[in-house]
This record gives sequence, C-alpha cells and structure tokens, in this order.
Amino acid sequence: MRALAAWFFPLSLTASAAAGPVGLFRTSSVVVAYYWSELGLRQVRQRREELEAAKRAGDRRKAAEPEQWGRHAQRLAHPHLAGKAPVQNICEALQPFLAEVASRAGVERMVLSAPPGAETVDVTPHLPDALQADAATRKIVKQLRRRESKSPGRF
Repeated sequence: MRALAAWFFPLSLTASAAAGPVGLFRTSSVVVAYYWSELGLRQVRQRREELEAAKRAGDRRKAAEPEQWGRHAQRLAHPHLAGKAPVQNICEALQPFLAEVASRAGVERMVLSAPPGAETVDVTPHLPDALQADAATRKIVKQLRRRESKSPGRF
C-alpha cells in the first residue's frame, strides 16, 4: 500500500501536517469502485477491441500485447482487493477524480496514513459518486467500509 503515497500527495500543499482534516481511503473499496466503474470497464473493452482487431488482421505479435495485459490485470485483481499488491495502476487511472473527491469530502489532501494527532476523514464514500458508480458497486463499497471499520487502522 505504500505505493499509494504518490497518488495522494498531488492534492496536498505539503507532506507535513496541515491545518484541517486529511482524507483517507479504504483501499479495498477503492479497488472495487475502480474495477466496477465505467473507467475500469472502458479500459478492459479497449484492450479487448485491440485484441479482436489484431486477431482479425492475423497479427499475432500485435495480439500478444492486449493478451498479456489481460493476464496481468487478472493476476492483480485479487491481490489488489486483498491489499497485497501495489495499486499504482488504479492510482494513475483515478488521478483525474481525486480533486473532486477531496472537494466533496472537505479535505485539502489525502494520505495513506495520517500524521500523529491529525484529524481524519474517510473519503471513501465520495469515490463512487465521482466515478458515477451503479447501485451494486455502491452496495459493495458500503459493505466493505462497514467490515473494515471493525478493523482499526485498516485503510
């Protein structure tokens, strides 16, 4: 999860403790919200279309890249959800939505772990809004947040 640090700091004015609350995400909720979002699904569709076009053209070399991407993405999905794999690819994809999430949550920055004594805000509920998630995704994110809130310190 350390890889997420770069994801959050572009929203902050400084890496040190700042006035006001800092935002924290529940990582597994971020993973679900992304993979089930139109943003995540669009990436899969785009790669699938590239693969089909390469196959129709009989270009095995060109077909190998989206096939390899698909295998890699599938291998990462479960470790992402379990918090056992860096989510840099998700962080990069979500970058355009972070300012909106921070604004909705009323925070100036989002961090992986809050500085000692800092006031924190769980910004997770605002990500499905920013991604225009469907009802099923929102339900899963809500369930994950409830489950994770029973495990102190798990963000």
